[in-house]
Order: sequence, then structure tokens, then C-alpha cells
Amino acid sequence: MSMLLLLFVAAIAQPFVSCATFDIGNDPGCQCLNTSVHDNTKRINGNDACLDTRIVLDLESGDQESFCYPETYGIGCDTHDMNLAPFCHGKDDVPLFCSRPFCYVDPDQCFTSNSTIARSQFFPELFYSYETCGEVDAFREFTLKSELVGRTLKVGVPALLYPDHYRLDENGDPILFSDDIFEGVGELRGIFIDFLHAVASDGNFEVEFHAVTLAAYEGQEWSAWGGCIFDVNRGVLDVCVGNFWETTFRRSMVSFTTPLLTEKYYLMVPKPQAKNGVLTKLSLIFEPFTTSLWGVIVIVTFLVGIVYTILGPDRKDSHQVGIFSFRYTDIVENVYFAWSELMQGSDSSGDKTVAQRSLALTWSFFILIVIAAYTANLAAFLGREKVLFKFLDITGCMKADGLVCIENSNVLERSLETFYPTLRHNIYGDPVATPDFEANPTCDAVLMSEYAWDINPQIWGQCDNIFLGNSVISFIVAWPVTLSISEPLSYWMSKSIEEKGFDRIMELYTPPPRCDKTLAQSESDKSDPKIDIASMAGPLLFLGAGTLFGIFLKQRSRLHSTPNDHPEIENGNESKGILQNAEEE
Repeated sequence: MSMLLLLFVAAIAQPFVSCATFDIGNDPGCQCLNTSVHDNTKRINGNDACLDTRIVLDLESGDQESFCYPETYGIGCDTHDMNLAPFCHGKDDVPLFCSRPFCYVDPDQCFTSNSTIARSQFFPELFYSYETCGEVDAFREFTLKSELVGRTLKVGVPALLYPDHYRLDENGDPILFSDDIFEGVGELRGIFIDFLHAVASDGNFEVEFHAVTLAAYEGQEWSAWGGCIFDVNRGVLDVCVGNFWETTFRRSMVSFTTPLLTEKYYLMVPKPQAKNGVLTKLSLIFEPFTTSLWGVIVIVTFLVGIVYTILGPDRKDSHQVGIFSFRYTDIVENVYFAWSELMQGSDSSGDKTVAQRSLALTWSFFILIVIAAYTANLAAFLGREKVLFKFLDITGCMKADGLVCIENSNVLERSLETFYPTLRHNIYGDPVATPDFEANPTCDAVLMSEYAWDINPQIWGQCDNIFLGNSVISFIVAWPVTLSISEPLSYWMSKSIEEKGFDRIMELYTPPPRCDKTLAQSESDKSDPKIDIASMAGPLLFLGAGTLFGIFLKQRSRLHSTPNDHPEIENGNESKGILQNAEEE
């Protein structure tokens, strides 16, 4: 009995033993390598049981140290790093990856698997996976956190530009712009400088600021921003901080960090004065309908008067046109009454033939719809100021052959020429000054950065300008960085961004808005659209159907009638008008 109990306990315990060695988490689509993993790995001093593991401890110098790792390292799912130097031995607080299982895998087999793999830093010819063993790769995060610890990064600053990166002058006022980053007193400060200091504190590394080299500055068309990127490309600088746009051309030269923001450019135009004169107010009564719809209403009203006449009773002195007979005087009279009905909004006569009543029914419905739509839309237009722009967006600007003035930026100019080849543009000068349309009368609009507008109150002036339309062009803002520190620096930057670190710094440098940059004109145009022909298609079709049915009734009446059915024809009596109340006895 006791033997059977032991066998039962052993059978139950077997799965828990497998779980302890982590084999149960082995991904079938990306299995662990269990044999011949280290056949080509170098041994220490000929000791077959001691793998020569080269690990870089000084990341700045790149020097390696050799450590003895067991021959079973990385074979099968297990916590292979536990108690191994230099990271997981002899420390009270060991990194998280030390207790995480992993194994080496075949990258070709894992190509179609969902398990993430990575190249080993200890044995570059091998690939490892934590996810194969049911865990998350904590070693990758450990290396990213550790790569910059204790290092001093050479940081390039293209210029002094408030509030991105600036110093104070002797009076304690910020220097708005200077090519010399060492001008002024005190330490560098600003949005991007403060953010870098916060990131450096989190990542436990130091920074030292440098100017762009003269050769790079001259070689990049006298652009400090382009020169800074060139210095990073040549390894003179580790990273450049500031408002750097990540473009396709620049990505071909250097790596970029994780993005900080997206800088959007809009058209800015002088804020026009609202026109509230008598003539302007009078013109608003025509605003509810488009010009084409007004034309259709006029034409339809004339046609209704004519059809009324055609559908009326036949007379001896009527003119015969095909199957229809009418008198010209009746046409004039019925057109008048059709207009009268449209203006009054009701049927002005009850003396109609059956065919005319078919038309009158649909005509009354059409009048009801027109008056209801006009009245509802008129109130909105009468309560709105009449504001006129030459154009409402970049497409309209190009159609109007407008001239857009832009800041002196080669990247911005080339981008506009790429996306808007027919757009006329010119350089307007100081990017941190209020756009002066009086001093530059040829400028129909200025291309303004929303980012620059929000953080530079000196641009606002007297709030005489306004943004127009949607964004014309936008750029991703990130920092050019050497490839060797791109990932660890981006890691710490992303951590700070996720914790709203960059947003909090932006709030400190963003003044309370005192100018309205709302795109009021284009938004109001969208909220109160004019009613067009397409909107009235249903009532027009209904009116057409009533007209056709009236013609059908008229012809049917002719086919089934005799001359005695029309005493007014035999006796030569004249009607007083189809739409007038009259007695024919």
C-alpha cells in the first residue's frame, strides 16, 4: 500500500519538477537548443567546462573582461544567470533578469513564431529568447538602463534661442537669439536643456555642452542646426539638443532619438475687420441658398406659371403647339400668380382644373420646403459677422496665386517645394518677430509654426493676425544622436515622456494665451453651409412628378371629352384667369 502511495506522489510531483526547470514554457514554434550550443565557443585556459564569456563593463572605453560561465549556459529554459558574475553574484539587490528563465534558440526556426529573440551580447553567434520560456526580456531593459551610467555625453547646442536653449544677459533678461552659445551669464537653460538634465538625472549620466564646429557650420550652408547634425555624424558630438526636424535626408546621415513633439505650420493672415454695413446686412438675406439654387427657384417658378396655363381649359382663341393649347395673356397672368403663391407661401386660388390641381398640390409642397429651409438658415446668417478672406487654406492660396512668406530655413523651403511645387513663397526674416504685413505688403500670408506661436508672446503683437485652415506642413522633432547611444538615450527619454516630464517643462515655458488663434472663418463656413441644389433634389423631383401627372390628366380629359363639355369654347367666353376665383355660369 505504501509503495502505491509513493508511486502516486511521484506521478503528481513530476509536472512540478518540470515547471521548476521551465521546460513547460518552451514555445513549440521556437524551441530551445539543447545540444551542440557551445561547440565553437572558446574555453578559458583549455578548460572545457569553462566558457570564455567576454563582457563589456566600461561602455565608454569598450574594454572587455573575461568570465567563466558553465558549459550548460543557455541550454534549455532555466535561470542561467543566477549567481553568475559580474551582474548576478555578490550583490544584495541583483537585476530582475537574474531570476528570469531564458534559452538559446535557432533564429531560422523562430522566424514565424510569436516569441521575440535577440542576438547574445556574450556570444554574438547565438540568439536567445525569454519569451520562449514564458517570460519578458528583462536583460534588454537592464542593458539600456546601464549603458549610460557614469558617462559624460558631449552635447551640441546650435545657438541661443529662447525658450528652447538660452542664457540670461547681464540684466537677467533672456537672450532671444545669438549664434554664440556662451554669450550671457549663468548656465544654459530652456525647454530642451531642462528636459535633458531631467533625463540625465534619471539615467545617472552627465552632460557637457559644446558649440558647433566652425567647419561643420560653414559646410552646412551656414546652418548651425545642419552643422550640429554633421558633427554628430562625424563623432565630434554624441547628441544635439534643440528643435531638430527629423527628415528623410537627415536620417540618412544620423540616428534620431524618440520623438518629442510634432511641429505644425499654418497659414497666418491679417485678421480682417468685420463688415457690418447696411449693404452687407442686406446681402445676407440671399446667403441661405447658393446662387445656383436661387437660379433654379426662379426658373422653376416661371415654368410652373407656364404649365398652369397649359393645364388650364382649352379656348377657341388659344394657340396650338403640338398637343398643347394656350393663350399668351394667360401665361403672363399665371406666372404672376405662381410668383405670388411662392411669396405668400400658399395657394392663391381654388378655381383650377383637375390637371392644375395635381400641379398645385406638389407646387404647394415645394413652396413649404423652400420657405422652411430658407427661414431656418436665414437666422444663422443674419447673426454672423461678414468676414472676408482672399482664401481659406493652402489650396485656395495657390489657386489665387498668393505669396506666402516663410522663415529663413532651407529644410522648410525644400519641403514646401516638394509638397506644394506651385506655391509662391518668399523669406520674411526674423522668425521670433511679429509678422508685419504692412512692412511686407506683398505677403498674402505668413507660414507660422504653432509651437513657436504658443511659446513666444513677442510674436503675438496686438493680436492682429489669425491662423487659417488646416496645418500646411509638419515635422517630427527629435534629437540627432550617435548610433551607439541612440537606444539607451531614447529609453530614458521615453520614460520621462511617459511620466509627462516633457509636458510639465513645456507648461512652465508656455505663457497664458492672450490672442485668439481660432480658425473662426473656416469653422463657421462649415457649421452654417448654404443650401444647394442637391439638398432640394427631393422636392424638385416631387414637383416634376406632379407636373407629369397633371399633363397625363389633361390629355386623358381631352381624349374622353366632347365639344359640349367645353361651353366656354363654343360660346367664345373668356376666362377671368385660371388662378382667379370666378363663376362661369
